[in-house]
Amino acid sequence: AGEIESNGGYIADNNARGTYYAQKIIPKGYKATHVKLAGSSASDTFRVYSSSCNVSTAAVVATGNPNTEEAFTTDVTGGSGTYVSIQWGSRGNTDLYGGYIKLAKS
Repeated sequence: AGEIESNGGYIADNNARGTYYAQKIIPKGYKATHVKLAGSSASDTFRVYSSSCNVSTAAVVATGNPNTEEAFTTDVTGGSGTYVSIQWGSRGNTDLYGGYIKLAKS
């Protein structure tokens, strides 16, 4: 099963072929525009979803592979509980070291 290693330094999938999630609320006055994950395998995949605390659906705003920055298909404007969820899918014994979501003033 997946483990958090090195005192929170990275997620090790350990051949579980798991799916992992992270979320970030986008603050009012900002918009999310790009995403990048850093990992041990560029063959893994990720998707980024946008939603809000006020709705029960989500839209895909980016897909890609670790170690490559991806632009959102639509900027995600913050406020009113708007957030993005990142879904990382490991293809085997791979690790995810971290990543970022680029914000710009809206």
